[in-house]
Amino acid sequence: VDDHHWEHLDTADVKRRQALLGPLASEVRSHPHQPWRIAAPTLALCATGSPDRAFGWLTPDSTRWRAATAEYEATTRESAAECARVRRNPAATTVLLDSGHYVFFDQRLLVIKRMRLFLTHALR
Repeated sequence: VDDHHWEHLDTADVKRRQALLGPLASEVRSHPHQPWRIAAPTLALCATGSPDRAFGWLTPDSTRWRAATAEYEATTRESAAECARVRRNPAATTVLLDSGHYVFFDQRLLVIKRMRLFLTHALR
């Protein structure tokens, strides 16, 4: 959403949004997700990039490299486990992408292509 949009929100809009999003966020965080139980067609984009891709500004001789790599590996294990759970869902289409957290920017054209392909088949 562009900055122009935010300039036109009045305080009543903000309060309504917070009233809706607060309970929704609390519900989502209240229990583990079970993506394998979703019955509707589902597209899961799983980022499987490397520390080099995630931390392109660091090099192995950087002082933060070891900590960043350890953090990345822990996050990757968690993401891989979540992706594996989604793959258990027969209604899911899982796409592994060589990317990091910003997969929608990093692999923009591939994401668009896969979303269009998924939506074309899901809407039949």
